[in-house]
Amino acid sequence: DLLINDVQPASLLDVGCGDGRLINMMDGKIPHLVGVDLVESAILFARAFNPEAAFYWGDVSEVSGKFQVVTLIEVMEHIPDADYPSFINKVATKLEAGGKLIVSVPTTNLPLHHKHHRQYDLTLLEKHLSSAFMIESYWFVTKLGRLYDMLNLMLHNRLFIVQLGPWRRMIWRLHKRFCYRADQTNGAHLVAIARLLNV
Repeated sequence: DLLINDVQPASLLDVGCGDGRLINMMDGKIPHLVGVDLVESAILFARAFNPEAAFYWGDVSEVSGKFQVVTLIEVMEHIPDADYPSFINKVATKLEAGGKLIVSVPTTNLPLHHKHHRQYDLTLLEKHLSSAFMIESYWFVTKLGRLYDMLNLMLHNRLFIVQLGPWRRMIWRLHKRFCYRADQTNGAHLVAIARLLNV
């Protein structure tokens, strides 16, 4: 909704795109879509599911061109501490003047996942972006608690995973109404919009 209704970019680069899920969701809504990931198998899936988009297997610095929006969706927690600020500076080179960086990271309200180097609070996110970006706005999503746990269990648990469309849509509507917006004490994810420092 943020990308389509508010930002409305003509081009988007999804860094750490994985299997191309975000690109797939934006297909037909954003004219120029590009994804990049270090994992070859992820890029092969992304290309198979999104034949109209361009995908690069490798480092973000190998992607040609500049974009109105660059996204880092659940990526920064995978970057080793030693690679900051170099990684962020590479991302910054892919953004057009006046463009936006959109970031989503897991918060410190979640237990540390074995594949993550860290979880985030706002101070740490600002620090990791500070070599090239300034956060303009931020918010917390996915309110953790009993209702969230119950809705989650209604979709997938040890006994079953619900694939039925109407049921999933109903659960999503409940989630969006009661569990989507959160705050720093109960949000599972921190989302931020940032701009280049030198613009």
